[in-house]
Amino acid sequence: MDNLIHNKYVQFVSIFILFICVNVYYITDDFYYDVRKHIKLSNGFGNGHSFTPFKYFSYYKGYFFPFIINILFRITVLFHTKLFTTYIVFSAAITSLFNTIIMPKIFFKTLNLSFTPTKILLLVLMQIIFWGGYFVQPLGDIFAAYMLLLAILLLFADMKYSLIIAGFFIAVAINIRPSYQLCFYAFVIYLVVDFLKSKKAKKIIRFGIGASIVLLPQFALNVVSMKVITPFVYVNSKPYNGASSVLLYHLSDGLKFVKYETSIDEKRTNPQMFYGVSEYFKIIEAEKKFKSVGEWLTVVQQNFVAVTTIYSLHLFNALNQTHNQLYITNSFENGYILSLLNWLVISIAVIVLIINFEKIKSQKAFLFSAICLFLIIAPVAPTIVETRFLLPIHFLFYFAFVFFSYKQFVQKSFKFKILSVAFVTSILILSVFLNEYNFRLLL
Repeated sequence: MDNLIHNKYVQFVSIFILFICVNVYYITDDFYYDVRKHIKLSNGFGNGHSFTPFKYFSYYKGYFFPFIINILFRITVLFHTKLFTTYIVFSAAITSLFNTIIMPKIFFKTLNLSFTPTKILLLVLMQIIFWGGYFVQPLGDIFAAYMLLLAILLLFADMKYSLIIAGFFIAVAINIRPSYQLCFYAFVIYLVVDFLKSKKAKKIIRFGIGASIVLLPQFALNVVSMKVITPFVYVNSKPYNGASSVLLYHLSDGLKFVKYETSIDEKRTNPQMFYGVSEYFKIIEAEKKFKSVGEWLTVVQQNFVAVTTIYSLHLFNALNQTHNQLYITNSFENGYILSLLNWLVISIAVIVLIINFEKIKSQKAFLFSAICLFLIIAPVAPTIVETRFLLPIHFLFYFAFVFFSYKQFVQKSFKFKILSVAFVTSILILSVFLNEYNFRLLL
């Protein structure tokens, strides 16, 4: 029986069935908003009877995930089923593969950490509790987060083809979520420095091969369809919602709102849930759109305290998971219980990192992960946020949490234990107050 539980294929099948049940539970009546846009974009690759790669056109979204949806649509047509059904199976299969086979192997090869069946189940349950409704929606954020985190670990893994896979994973991650693009530059800089030290180009070539698999098709699409010469999703190329670029739009709205969610609640007439800035910190008018980054910097400099407060609330809300569905069905529910559970996990994860700091601080993977986390936060903090924007950081906290050791904790000093309890309690109390504050800002 013990051998059966530890069998990776048994674990995969068990978690796959669990995710199928979760996806069925959270299935919605229809595809909404951003998801519907992805599906519409996927039609650019043709229908079930033709393939037209250069008809895909979007300045704001990479091709990779819409291409996956297009493949799933073709499978749907082939088996005479519904796209929801096909995606539920696909999502459950990929998620189970990452959690039971790929992730445990890479963690062991890189950090020498073993995932027992209990740890895998706990990790999966946390993803379901906090993000259960996201797995059924074809948006790609969860897969992008998986791939970014695994790319970081693979950069330091002693595995055959690890750098090729790392290049592929990070390229997929930034294609699905362009805000991770700064992390790609960190990868390149690290490998260039390694090349200058070792005088061997093997690592950077392997990484480049993996990244090219994803980036070259985007480059071709950009040149042929969008007349832009870049291998990346060029999000700032065109005006967006009244601003001259996506960046300036988000910088403008980032000083007007502290949080954004989307509702499919019939009780709300407007599906857009904007949480406005308090009157005490209101800096710019509702219609204001910055014309340049320089203009934004001037406003930040002149209102430093207010801007710091607003951006701090951005980060709190990006880590504050109050609803585990992408599209909220009850917009008048504050989500206190999920939020408290979320901050309990995060605070315990922080304590785990502190306890093990001496052990992990010398590991290159840990230092590089810290740099990448900062590079994920940097473009998010000044903009209007959703919790999915910091998914990789949420997942890292879950990884730390599952390695909490009660034995390690009781061996620490009495002072450390008291400070830890005080820290957790303070975080939970603060989260209650800020949640209530947020809810009053809902427009």
